[in-house]
Amino acid sequence: MSSNRESLKFVYPLVDAKWTKEDVKAECASWPFDLELKGEHYGNCVWCWKKSLRKLMTIAKDDPWHFEFPRRMEYEHAETNLQGDHEERKLFREGRTTSDIVAMARAGGFEPYRDQDQTDMFSSASYDVFLDTGSACGESCEIGADS
Repeated sequence: MSSNRESLKFVYPLVDAKWTKEDVKAECASWPFDLELKGEHYGNCVWCWKKSLRKLMTIAKDDPWHFEFPRRMEYEHAETNLQGDHEERKLFREGRTTSDIVAMARAGGFEPYRDQDQTDMFSSASYDVFLDTGSACGESCEIGADS
């Protein structure tokens, strides 16, 4: 739990109720409508820079148009608040641009992300440190991200 929770007046009702991600998924499944997400990896913030490279490349391979907004931001704000000797705006980890992500996806040679049960997540033979770490889409959007 965030050490700054009280001072920032953050409220986490689902955490207080001890809900897990699986509880949330079960609740959403009971609703009379569907959010129609193509997969868990799309989530709320489709092209979030905090997603794993595998998730980003899978989305870029399937629906590259999702990357038009970040591409435009890289272009329109190419020099906004740049410090040091950056040559261009790079929104993604490892100094990658939107074009880098889309090009890597088009080149293929990777196994696309697929929704998995939590129990299966790390037992997959296709787990790759380069493609799958630094992710957990939501790890800094969730509880404690303000610390």
